[in-house]
Order: sequence, then C-alpha cells, then structure tokens
Amino acid sequence: MYIKLNNVKLRIEIDGNEIDLRGNNIKIEIDSDSDEIIQVTSHNDYLDARRNTYLCLNNIKPNIESNIKQDIKPVSDQIEIWTDGSCINNHNTDLSTRKSGIGIHFSHTLPDISETIKEKYKTNTRAEMIAIFRAVQIANRKLKNPHHIVLYSDSEVTIHGLTIYKNNKKKSNIKLWDELFDVCKNTIHTYEFIHILRSSVPENDIADKLSKLAARGGVRV
Repeated sequence: MYIKLNNVKLRIEIDGNEIDLRGNNIKIEIDSDSDEIIQVTSHNDYLDARRNTYLCLNNIKPNIESNIKQDIKPVSDQIEIWTDGSCINNHNTDLSTRKSGIGIHFSHTLPDISETIKEKYKTNTRAEMIAIFRAVQIANRKLKNPHHIVLYSDSEVTIHGLTIYKNNKKKSNIKLWDELFDVCKNTIHTYEFIHILRSSVPENDIADKLSKLAARGGVRV
C-alpha cells in the first residue's frame, strides 16, 4: 500500500537515527500485512526505511494539521513510466529534414511504445511533450483500475511545466500544453511527474533508444 502526503514535515526514525523530510510528494510504502514501513520517497531522495522502523507524525506544521487527513491518499497500485522524445536535425531550419519520434517504457503490465511523429513542425521539446501525452493517454485507456502512476522524463522543461510552473501561462506549444493538462485531469489515476538526469537509470536509456528508433523510422543502427 502507498500513502502520499503533501505539504508536510515528517520525522523518520531508522535504527535510532532521526531524519526529517520536508516538502511535497512524500510517498510512503507500507507492508499491508505488518503495517511496517518498507520505503520512503521524497522527490528524488530515497530512504531505505528498513523493517521495524516507524513514522512519527507529531512534527507536522501546525498551520496544515487540519488538512492532514485529506492529504493522505492510499493508492492500490503503482506503475512507473519512463518517456523520451527525439528530434533528428532539431536545429535545421529546413523542417523537411527533421525526423522525430517518442519512446515509452512501462515498468510492467503494458508493452513499450516506439512511435514516429508525423506532424510537420517537429522539435525536441514537442517530442518530449508528446511522449508524456501518449504515455498518459495509453495508461488511461488500458488500465481499468485506479493506479498511482509515476512518470519519469529527462526533459526538465516539460516536467517543470507540469509541476513547478503548471499555473504559469505558456508562451509556446499552447495547444499541446492544454491537451497534456486535460489528459492528466480526466482520469481515474493519480499522476506524479519526476525529472531525472539523462541516462541516470537503465529505464531512461530504454525510452531513449525507443524514441531514436522511431525518429529513424524504425531503422536500427
């Protein structure tokens, strides 16, 4: 079972050592049988909360204490998705030379995706956005039961556009941004978007290879 907490300050005790976690998107995995904490994740920081540890909530900030119940969201299942977009000849002013594709790698349940982008105006940023759009669209269509879906991308612009700057007015790719926000809202699932460094994990490399394969029209090199 997973529990998500927002806008809180938590104190985790591991083998007698107290560690404070502050901020948003703090996620706690709990063993359904023993009620013991298995692991705690805060943004990109990972803690191994070994067995026989406990969570102390008496350090919650007073101004949000009344909201703590609504901020706790038990989630039945979690799926992780890695996306990437590629645009060959991205800086060439001759748009006809640009070739673009997306790659999507699912942690389980769904098959990987490698798709060529057919639209005329192709850029790296649009490819990254389309990759996330397609990943969410596919998950919404294929997964019938509610899931918590964590989506990873090495596109800082796209992830920050969906999280930190989501309420800011977009200056480019406006229609695509609108479609991306809509597909994330109209769903039974909860989504979490995390920026990762390029090639920081094997799964990101898989998505990268799938996107480049699609950009080349399915030709392996």
